Amino acid sequence: MTREDVFDLQSKTDFESVIRKLFLTSRQDKIARLRFEEGLHNQEIADRLNLSIAVVKKEFRAIKRKLDRL
Repeated sequence: MTREDVFDLQSKTDFESVIRKLFLTSRQDKIARLRFEEGLHNQEIADRLNLSIAVVKKEFRAIKRKLDRL
């Protein structure tokens, strides 16, 4: 499964199965859900989770690396 496939997931079940396979940290899980389920951008995620935008970007890069390994 490629990163593009994740963006095109048709159902919540598909998304949940990908999330489980990635072994995300709690923070990465929250960031991924806000991005893919709610469509939030980095600044919105940072505001919602009370994080700096730099932390959100760092965690999202880590998520992308894990996706690349699938």
